[in-house]
Amino acid sequence: MNLSDYTLSKHEEDVLQNSLKFCPSRPLDQVGLCHDFSDFVRRIRLKEYFNEDPPSQAPTSLPTHKRSEWTPPEGRNYYIDKFAKTARSHLDSFLSEQSKQKTNVNIPSAQTQAIKKLRRNTDIVIRPADKGGATTILNTADYIKEAEQQLSNCHFYKLLQDDPSGSFQSKVGTLCNQLSENGATTVKELIPGTPD
Repeated sequence: MNLSDYTLSKHEEDVLQNSLKFCPSRPLDQVGLCHDFSDFVRRIRLKEYFNEDPPSQAPTSLPTHKRSEWTPPEGRNYYIDKFAKTARSHLDSFLSEQSKQKTNVNIPSAQTQAIKKLRRNTDIVIRPADKGGATTILNTADYIKEAEQQLSNCHFYKLLQDDPSGSFQSKVGTLCNQLSENGATTVKELIPGTPD
């Protein structure tokens, strides 16, 4: 359902007919996967090398120096070395198998380009309809105006002076303490440590 001023091309219409839950296939990014794996192992080695607990809060300002690419040497921790070697072997096998298989493309390249074009278009908002499972396209300005209009409705919403999450967390904690030991432990695991 197009409620915007934007005129959809045939390929854009076709790709939106697939629904917003449709997942287009794409080729495996082998270089990116290898880079991510190396970065992951590096972070494990850095944690072990510096043996730090995670910081209690994020830094207030970004560092001004260039990010270091240094990685602690192998041989410091047998278990990390063994994990890295085994995981790398599995990754290499996986990539070797994947390179032999043809990627099954589930949409034409024109629709892939249509997805990219729709994603870059900041003048429209694409959302699922409230009812019926349709896809709705709205002008971004109209979408923001409607959201502000609904949020300014004092019958349903009111502006709070402060964030009540902390008091809610305290009340939920008190209620959990009144449960049986098994129930309290299970429920407490579901309560976030720092509510946002």
